[in-house]
Amino acid sequence: MKKLVVLIICFLVALSFYLFWNSDSRSSSNQQEISLIEAIKKGGEFAQNWNPKASLIDVTSVDDPSNANPSEGADGKRKNWNMVFGDVQTGEALIINIQKGKINTSSEIKQTFKINQAISIDSIKIDSPDVLATAKNMFDLQPGTDWAIGYHFLLTRDNIKTFIGVVGLSEGKLTKIYFDAVTGEYTGRVSNK
Repeated sequence: MKKLVVLIICFLVALSFYLFWNSDSRSSSNQQEISLIEAIKKGGEFAQNWNPKASLIDVTSVDDPSNANPSEGADGKRKNWNMVFGDVQTGEALIINIQKGKINTSSEIKQTFKINQAISIDSIKIDSPDVLATAKNMFDLQPGTDWAIGYHFLLTRDNIKTFIGVVGLSEGKLTKIYFDAVTGEYTGRVSNK
């Protein structure tokens, strides 16, 4: 009888560890996916330690080569992001790669920037989950299946405005749909032929 009780206790302890580990890995997996604004905050802190004069230049989500999954980005969040921060006066730039929600690598380069390329982080009011929902409603945007798998997101600036974009398939074509990053207003789209 004592052996049976010990076996039952061992089984319950093992089951408890299994359930705890499984629930912990699921929640950490969700935490690994971050929105564009969350990625910018992580990268921005890192870049400010590198150079307090660093400004955001651009951001893009990237595929995970080890796990190409069409559902990536379906909630407006991705695990992997690349971004560039630069000092527009010295031309020093820092390329930052975020993987699974954490800074993975960074490398310094020299690049020429125009002062109007710098993106004011505080001015960005629209996040990737917002533009994804709007793009799906406006254009029946579907996840990419070949080159850009799932939904992808980007942030860039021209001489006047900062744009947040979402990439997916519209009418079977790879399409980038752009919105004003401050107002959320639709500004245009580009489709591959």
